[in-house]
Amino acid sequence: MGILCAVPGVTGAQEITFSVTGDAPYGTAEIAELQQHIDDHNLYSESDFLVHVGDILAGNEPCDETRYITVANILRDLAVPAFIVP
Repeated sequence: MGILCAVPGVTGAQEITFSVTGDAPYGTAEIAELQQHIDDHNLYSESDFLVHVGDILAGNEPCDETRYITVANILRDLAVPAFIVP
């Protein structure tokens, strides 16, 4: 998914294309899906960067450092910079 963003009235403004994702992975079963999403992003996206809007745990999951490390490692596979909104 991509969004074009330009600031009106700013001289020399350039279009910026970026991707946004979030609410994943909920549960260990969705970790592979997130990895596939990132792999596909690398192959097909023209985004300048990706923003993950957070929320990587289902409501009943404990806050386990392992999940954060796993998601960070997946996002490191991106061909573009990743920004995370906790």
